[in-house]
Amino acid sequence: PMVFLEAMSAGKMVVATDTPRNRWMLEDAGMFVDPKDTDKYAGALTKVLDKKADFNSVLNKFSWDLILTK
Repeated sequence: PMVFLEAMSAGKMVVATDTPRNRWMLEDAGMFVDPKDTDKYAGALTKVLDKKADFNSVLNKFSWDLILTK
């Protein structure tokens, strides 16, 4: 989803539902949780609030140059 790319572009980690697609898309840029477990979900959100990172390697999978060549 676009919101994942927007968060990574801003240097923010993503908290997402634990699915194979999300793991493929986010790699190490995400924390994966069961959204029904509200305590774990809240904990993951708290952990990522202050984390900043460079997610260029993940973002490069979705660059316009790469998309246009496929």
